[in-house]
Amino acid sequence: MNNQTILVYYREQLHRNQRALSEEQLTSNKSCGDEIAFLVQVVNERIIEAQYSVQACSITIAAAEYLSRRIEGQFVADCHFEDLKKELLDEFGMSSEDRRAPCALLAVTALQKALL
Repeated sequence: MNNQTILVYYREQLHRNQRALSEEQLTSNKSCGDEIAFLVQVVNERIIEAQYSVQACSITIAAAEYLSRRIEGQFVADCHFEDLKKELLDEFGMSSEDRRAPCALLAVTALQKALL
């Protein structure tokens, strides 16, 4: 696991939104209590702004920040979630077998929920 990379995204929470979200907007990990939701503004099928609201561990927060930066400016149709999962794990120096991988991948699930 690349702790330095995770810390950079965790410390620079440029896209974090402090708004309280409804239960239906949240994606959660029942085993640890992490909760996250993305707020995505789309104009003409292009993501012009991505923010997240989160109460979670540092890895989930870092993953949300990474994804927010990664998708802004992209077309919704270009957001291939399996590719985003792989990119995120690679960026964080993780494999899908890593015990903390579900923390990172929770952010991808929340993003997918927001865009679909």
